[in-house]
Amino acid sequence: MSLAQQQQYAELFLRDERLLFRAAMEGRLCDCSLRSLAWRYFLTSLPRARPAFSNESQMEVFAHRVQAERAEYARLRAELCVDPRECAPSLPLALANPLSQDEQSPWNTFFEFEELREEIKRDVERLHPGDAFFAAERAQETMVRVLFIWCRLHATLSYRQGMHELLAPIFRVVWAEAEE
Repeated sequence: MSLAQQQQYAELFLRDERLLFRAAMEGRLCDCSLRSLAWRYFLTSLPRARPAFSNESQMEVFAHRVQAERAEYARLRAELCVDPRECAPSLPLALANPLSQDEQSPWNTFFEFEELREEIKRDVERLHPGDAFFAAERAQETMVRVLFIWCRLHATLSYRQGMHELLAPIFRVVWAEAEE
């Protein structure tokens, strides 16, 4: 973290959380290099305060939390975004067949959620036409995957048109800061 980022962090996160909220409401986070950290904080993805019993700094607590959430995302991705073609070689032929009616066949789950995945993909592909960032295949695939996993975890709500537009600004900020 650069010296400027450390100063911004100290100013926004270590004093009074109302200062961070005020900075966001006044639009002063637009040029802030810690904007994605603020998004995570406001969306309660990061803890509000450092636990009193911890010797870690709040930044270390944040770093551990982000690391744990990335590991959880990787686990969910492996569990919920299964491509049956990848696991086919390790399965008996009866289960590896896309025409299999067996409940344990990974193809059943794949086909069950294919309509959801396609609906999300159609919306993401139409997101901000002409914007090279959102037209990039890697960005679209990642957004589809994030929304798909969220929908699988929240099956009663599932996907609603416009969710991709809610994800877009957060996604762009987090992506841009990851590249810095």
